[in-house]
Amino acid sequence: MKRHISGDHNLKWIGDTPARMKIKKISAFIIFFFVLAGGCDEPRAQFAGITHDFGLTGQNRELRHIFRFSNTGGSPLIIQKIHAG
Repeated sequence: MKRHISGDHNLKWIGDTPARMKIKKISAFIIFFFVLAGGCDEPRAQFAGITHDFGLTGQNRELRHIFRFSNTGGSPLIIQKIHAG
């Protein structure tokens, strides 16, 4: 059973060895570093335009438009599904 010992804001569990404490400190440092360095940055799609008006058109006509975008985020952008509104 682990028991919490409260002190000066440092939390320590009885039974933690110096090696475990060192691993916890290193892990916390690595997580902190990636957050500051932007290693956890998400993908972000930036579109040149999000709507297009085809105007008046006849029936049974094929209409096309290209929506241009770029990934301005820090990790790969994966498009899984596209549908017309």
